[in-house]
Amino acid sequence: MIVQNQINALSGNLVSIPADMPYAAILGLIPSKGARSPVLWNAAFESLSVDTRMIPIDVSEQNILAMLKVLEADPHFVGGAIAAPHKDIAANFCAANLTAEAASIGAINCLFRNSSGALCGTNTDGEGSLTAFESAFGDVSQKRILILGAGGTGKAVSAYFASKLDSLDQLIISSRSNSAVILAKKLGCNSIGWSDIEKESSQVDVIINCTSLGSSLQPGLTPLEKRAFENIKADVTIYDVVYDPSETPFLLAASSFGLSSLNGLAMNFEQAVIGFHYAATNGRNDLSVDEIRSAMKSAIA
Repeated sequence: MIVQNQINALSGNLVSIPADMPYAAILGLIPSKGARSPVLWNAAFESLSVDTRMIPIDVSEQNILAMLKVLEADPHFVGGAIAAPHKDIAANFCAANLTAEAASIGAINCLFRNSSGALCGTNTDGEGSLTAFESAFGDVSQKRILILGAGGTGKAVSAYFASKLDSLDQLIISSRSNSAVILAKKLGCNSIGWSDIEKESSQVDVIINCTSLGSSLQPGLTPLEKRAFENIKADVTIYDVVYDPSETPFLLAASSFGLSSLNGLAMNFEQAVIGFHYAATNGRNDLSVDEIRSAMKSAIA
């Protein structure tokens, strides 16, 4: 009850922690308004007979550090998911206990306890995004790719897509701040200013939105105005990692021009599979991925 009171003092929604049992959580600005992670994770917990439940916790940027401290101190907390815009802050909090992937990216979207009980962080954004995209459209090695956004999600997606390209010259990153320049230097690829994306979009094979523009956090917005689609190649693929809503203004514009596109639902699903595996096994990843995936699919069928 003490921990629950501490959490509710910091959260934006009323949180009810399952009594006397382990629990997981998704931390974001408003995950209680429709995040899929609790549905997916809880289906897997039930299928695998793991006595644990995931709960959504809405937490502001001002309160996220204090919330992480409360959860870290509670041995019943097994881990969970970190949503935007808390991925960088959470990575700094877990700085001494990051996986190699997360350390190289500098942002996390998954928390888990290791075998010693320490709270650790990893990043499943990149792996989930790449798996989802290649499942839909095939190999990316020869594609010229423009990534919009260099925050926590953009860092992870850029790193994983970069690792599959024949040449780093094929990757271009842009952001509304200087973060794209910094990330591009780190990865060894190219960056352009935000005002140049309309021009550059006509020269690429894939455009990936890794910003929150058009999401439930910033509804009705788009990283690329509809007029820009008039100059995009007919065989370009538009990928929006946003999944809520499933049809953002960015994707609606792509559809109106008959372009191939993909939203973030498949990526979100793959993230959930990978993240659950970490949290449910203390990072050992020794459960059946097929069983986790099957249980989660049944929850959204």
